[in-house]
Amino acid sequence: MALDKYIGPNETIHLSFGMSIQYFTMQVILITLFFAAFAWFMQGVPYFVWIITIAGVAALWYRSHFFFTTKYFVTEDKIYKKTGIFWTKLQSSKDEEIENIEVRQGFLAKLVFDMGTIKFKTATTDSEIELKNVADPFKRKKQIEAVFALP
Repeated sequence: MALDKYIGPNETIHLSFGMSIQYFTMQVILITLFFAAFAWFMQGVPYFVWIITIAGVAALWYRSHFFFTTKYFVTEDKIYKKTGIFWTKLQSSKDEEIENIEVRQGFLAKLVFDMGTIKFKTATTDSEIELKNVADPFKRKKQIEAVFALP
């Protein structure tokens, strides 16, 4: 697995997931509709439709980049968050440092997409990890606690 290069020699990945596909799909639809409507209203202006099309494609690439490159994974000792292709950022926190696991869901995120954010609060504030746009966050929290064997 491609994520194995990020973990320690005695660690095994027990749980691996990414951002919610429903959230990504909603973003793609909204961005496409916005730029298509804007381009349609401005179709009489020379070259403006091409500029809007390029801006729309750039916006879609930017949002797609986060969806396809953000991976969350859990070993028996740590929680990891990896982002990026060209520039990679890896955050990790040991399970014994985690003091609290908080799940947050906004109204629409809960009602429409059943997604939310899982935040791991640690003894040191500089190693807090936030897993954003996770599908079924309460189920994921239970799975992570089972891997860590937290009460």
